[in-house]
Amino acid sequence: MAHFSDLPSDINSTAALWVIKTAQDKLTAEEELQFQLWMNASEQHFDAYCHARQLWSLTESMPRESIPTSTSTRKLINSKAVTKRHYSWLSMAAAVIFSVLSVFFWYERTHEVADYQAKVGEVMHITLPDGSLVDLDSGAKLTIAFNDNFRQVNLLAGRAYFTAAPVSKVESRPFRVAAKEGFIQALGTEFLVDNNDEQVDVSVYQHSVKIYLLSGQEVTVNTGDSTHYQQQIWPVSTFEERHSTAWRQGQIIFHQRILADVVAEISRYRDKPVFLLGTQTDQRVSGVFQVKSIEGALSNLAASRNLAIYEMPFFTLIY
Repeated sequence: MAHFSDLPSDINSTAALWVIKTAQDKLTAEEELQFQLWMNASEQHFDAYCHARQLWSLTESMPRESIPTSTSTRKLINSKAVTKRHYSWLSMAAAVIFSVLSVFFWYERTHEVADYQAKVGEVMHITLPDGSLVDLDSGAKLTIAFNDNFRQVNLLAGRAYFTAAPVSKVESRPFRVAAKEGFIQALGTEFLVDNNDEQVDVSVYQHSVKIYLLSGQEVTVNTGDSTHYQQQIWPVSTFEERHSTAWRQGQIIFHQRILADVVAEISRYRDKPVFLLGTQTDQRVSGVFQVKSIEGALSNLAASRNLAIYEMPFFTLIY
C-alpha cells in the first residue's frame, strides 16, 4: 500500500503539484493511478486538492469549472462531490482567502510609506544625516525616525547592512534600528538586520549590538555571532556560511545551502515571488549568482535539479 505523509504542509504541497499536472492535462497512466490513490487515501487530500484548484482558478482568472482535467480525474472529483455537498462554503471561502493573502502579502508590503526603498533586483547605498552608512537589499524599506534620545531608523521590511557612525562628543545619541517588536542598538558597530515575514534576523560583523524587545527581554550579540527574534530572542550562535554579505556587491553566494533557502534568496530579487513545491526542498546547493542576472540564475538552478518553472500572473512556481 502506498504511504502518504499526513503533515498539512506536505498535503498542501502535493495538492498543488497535482493541480499543476491535471491543469496541464499531462498525466501518464502511472501518474493518473498515483493521483487517484492519493485522492482516495484521505478526505484531507481531497479537500486540499479542491482548495488548490480554487486558488488556481482565482490566479488564472478562470471559472472553477473550466480548469482542464482528465476524464478520470473529473469522474473522481464528481463522485466525491456527491458525498461532500454538506461542506461549508464559508469554510471553503475562508481557506481560499487565506491562501490568496499569504501569496500576495509581499505585494502589500511594497505600499508602506518609506523614506528609502531599494528597487527589486537592486541594492541601494545610503548615507544617513549622522554619517551612518546603510546598504539596503532588494525591496528593503527604511524610514528615518531620529529624535532627541536616539538616532533611530525603522526597517519596515527586507535586509539591510548598517555601519553606524560612532557616539562622540558632537553626537551623543545612540544609533538603533527598530524592526517588528524590538530594537537593535549599535555599540560602535557593523551589523545586518533582516526583517522578513516570519522573524527578524540579526548578525554582527564588528563590535557588538544590544537587542531590546518590547517585552523587556534583552541580549548582547558580539562580533561573529547572530540570532533572531519573534516574540522572544533566540539563543545566540556563531556565524554560518549563509551569512554572506556578497549581495552588497551584487552577488549571491551559496555553499551547501538547502534548495528551499536558495529559492527563497533568489525570490528576494524578483518582481514575482517564487514558491518551491515538492519533496526536494532539503537538497544541498552551491553556486555563485549575479543579482543582475537573477532570471538566468533561476533557470540554471531549475535545470540543474531537473525542475520545471511555471509562471503564474502574480507569482512563480518551481517544482
